[in-house]
Amino acid sequence: MKLPVTCKFDIVIAGGGAAGLAAAVKAGLLAKSQEAPSALRIALIEKKEVPGKKLSATGNGRCNLSNIACTEREEVDSFFDCLGLLTRTDEAGRMYPYSEEAGEVSALLTETARDLNVEIMTSCQITRVVPAAEGGFILVTEGKGGTFGIRCSKLLIAMGGKSYSTFGTTGDGYSIARKLGHRVTRLAPSLVPVEVKEDLAPLAGVRAKAKVSLLHCGNLVAEEEGEVQFNKDSLSGICIMNLSRLLVLNPEKSFEDAFAEYELCLDLVPEYGTEEVKAVLGRKPEDQMLRGLVRKKLAGYILERTEGAETAAALLKDLRFTVSGTKGWNDAQVTRGGVVLDEVKEDTMESKLVEGLYFAGEVLDYDGPCGGWNLHYAWQTGLRAGRAMTEALWGAKE
Repeated sequence: MKLPVTCKFDIVIAGGGAAGLAAAVKAGLLAKSQEAPSALRIALIEKKEVPGKKLSATGNGRCNLSNIACTEREEVDSFFDCLGLLTRTDEAGRMYPYSEEAGEVSALLTETARDLNVEIMTSCQITRVVPAAEGGFILVTEGKGGTFGIRCSKLLIAMGGKSYSTFGTTGDGYSIARKLGHRVTRLAPSLVPVEVKEDLAPLAGVRAKAKVSLLHCGNLVAEEEGEVQFNKDSLSGICIMNLSRLLVLNPEKSFEDAFAEYELCLDLVPEYGTEEVKAVLGRKPEDQMLRGLVRKKLAGYILERTEGAETAAALLKDLRFTVSGTKGWNDAQVTRGGVVLDEVKEDTMESKLVEGLYFAGEVLDYDGPCGGWNLHYAWQTGLRAGRAMTEALWGAKE
């Protein structure tokens, strides 16, 4: 390339989210160890003004770090210990920093990376990556000082997905991966509120505990239990958002027709059978049948659609809504789809196609349920990549 190269690094980490920060700290720790080369140069490039903006907002600002049910937790737990980050776990197995302040986790990781001599370049966007003829990569970047080139031996793409684009995750990593020869599966918002055809305006603001079933063409796909939140045009809540991951659309149909194959069925009294509910309702005056069972707005919604205890009981046990779509990227917690996992080495996160190229975090084709699974995957893959890049450079210098 004719673009002048202004600086050279051994490792460049593209993206300052959870995966990128974990990789930077891991690489810095290994480089600082007695066995590592002291001259190892590591840079983290973040297009926003500070790293960890999305991380600072996770878990409603509390930072759901992981879940006790996640596999291969040892390295992630050890990483938290190394940072001096104490955690607490709630009754659902969700792990949080003891302070429950997500912003403090971002700040701690950023400060630790700087203390380990990781050069952090903010307000800097990578627009192009070109494999160098002699090995490694040349990165075309745009920052406060204009357009400039960066050369590196190892490159980690940890630029996130497309969810919450206000935090800088606008899908840049997918474009770079494609241009370097990687396949990217179809992208869609995941862990997102689900829109329905029925008019939910009368129920806006209502919350109800329920067992929720997702049906596809009348067949059960999955079930979740939890609190359902009624919005004016959609359903949300953890149970709904987990089911949103399973809305796989038929590519041969229009979006409208493909979504319409799905229904959400709410059982508002899952502890009781239909006959038990019918018997209870039958002992009350019709206009008071649902008092004490569901919220007033929800009771009114059901009573408008019933003709007595039998139909009211049926609706309490099976209140159905036809799916019409999902909310978009700014409402999605994660991205479904991404760089094909079969093209990445699981133990090191290195590309099987391009030597020296690594991937970590949401840019990969992984999306887990709510409760810490996705952030755990970011830590896990970032740590693997940070370790592998550093160890590969040790071997090259020995």
